Amino acid sequence: MKTFIILGFLIYLTLAFNGREWENCRWVVRYSDSQSHYNDVSCQTTSVVNGTRLNFTPRNHYPTRIISFTHSIIPILPANYFSTFPHLERLFLHGSRIERIERDAFYNLRNLEDLTLYNNSIQEIIEQTFLPVRRLKFLNLAKNRLQSLNTNSFYGLTSLERLDLSFNLFSRLNSNVFCNTPSLRWLKLSNNKLHDITSDALKCLVYLQSLTLDQNFLEHLPADLFHGNEMMLHLDLSNNPLKDFSVDLLPEQLISFNISNNVLDIDSWSWIQNLETADLSNTTISDICIGSFTKRLYLNHNHFSSLKESNLQNATNLLELELSYNSIQRLPKDVFKSVRKLEKLNLSHNNLSDIPIGSFSELVHLSELRLSNNALADIEFGTFSGLDNVSSLYLDHNNLTSLPEKSFYVLRKLKFLYIDNNHIHELDVKELLRQTSHLNHISINVNSWNCKKLFNVITLLTVYKVNFE
Repeated sequence: MKTFIILGFLIYLTLAFNGREWENCRWVVRYSDSQSHYNDVSCQTTSVVNGTRLNFTPRNHYPTRIISFTHSIIPILPANYFSTFPHLERLFLHGSRIERIERDAFYNLRNLEDLTLYNNSIQEIIEQTFLPVRRLKFLNLAKNRLQSLNTNSFYGLTSLERLDLSFNLFSRLNSNVFCNTPSLRWLKLSNNKLHDITSDALKCLVYLQSLTLDQNFLEHLPADLFHGNEMMLHLDLSNNPLKDFSVDLLPEQLISFNISNNVLDIDSWSWIQNLETADLSNTTISDICIGSFTKRLYLNHNHFSSLKESNLQNATNLLELELSYNSIQRLPKDVFKSVRKLEKLNLSHNNLSDIPIGSFSELVHLSELRLSNNALADIEFGTFSGLDNVSSLYLDHNNLTSLPEKSFYVLRKLKFLYIDNNHIHELDVKELLRQTSHLNHISINVNSWNCKKLFNVITLLTVYKVNFE
């Protein structure tokens, strides 16, 4: 018996060290839009030995177009490993402990378009590693241990459109590192250790449309960094310790810009008027003039003490305005008269104690209004005039002692109402539902209820099938 056990173990070792990893692979036959069948191969918990090839062969005549390895052990991705799969279009090698990729690992993959190497331990890219995959369009190298790139790291990738290098260890971007990827349109370098970018690091990327540099250590940017990037539309510089920033370096055609969580001292923010989306959260800003192009503006965690009519008078296309975590104490009655297209308004975490009647009368398209965490003590009749389309209303964490149900007469489409963490001691549920016939959720906890009144409220909400908490 022992002899058979030992013999079986030796056979297992022989198979393992001769690359017989195919025993952990499975395939599924799929049907493409071009009305042809192909194999989708999945390999899990596979150990790959250097010097071997993938021996798996589906028992059919269909081409293999997708291969994925997950939770495997591939310390070295061998040369020619996938060479018997010339029809391969998508290759996923994530979470497989890859430390090094042999130069010819992707040999014969001339049809490959999508390559994912996410969540491995790759420390360097050998020159010309990607030369065999000239048709590659998408490359994901995020969450590895890459520290540097040279001019030939991406040699041959002339068709590459999207490149993800986030969550690596880059500290510097040198000149011309992307000159072998002239078709690149989307580049992500988030969550690295970047503190320096040379002025011509991006000069070859004439088609670049989106650049993400958030969560790095950038204090300064070269004045001509974006010269030549005339097609750039989206730029994210958030969560960097930028000390100075010249708005003149921004591409003129930019439509989306995120510079939140910086401590910049910029006198004028008038340059954002051409942007469709701008995130200026946590940037010490206290005044702004919004242009007619702007659709979404995020100004939370800033130094606004008031909101003036002049701030919004040109914002005729604004759809979303975020002003939470400021120090706004009052709202002029006509402050929102120019933003009639507004759909979402967040004024939570301010110091509002009163809202003038008619303040929201022009906001006929508003669907969400947040007034949480203010100092509101009363809701007057007419306060919500004009809010015919509001479906979510947040009044929680205020100083309300009662809820004048008839004040909700215009909120015919209200579905979600939050009045928790106030001092409310009674609520006429029938009257409230008469005014808001579509209400299906209400938050009432942490108020000044006595047991009897709370029991009556809960009973009626249950009868009318309104969810509550």
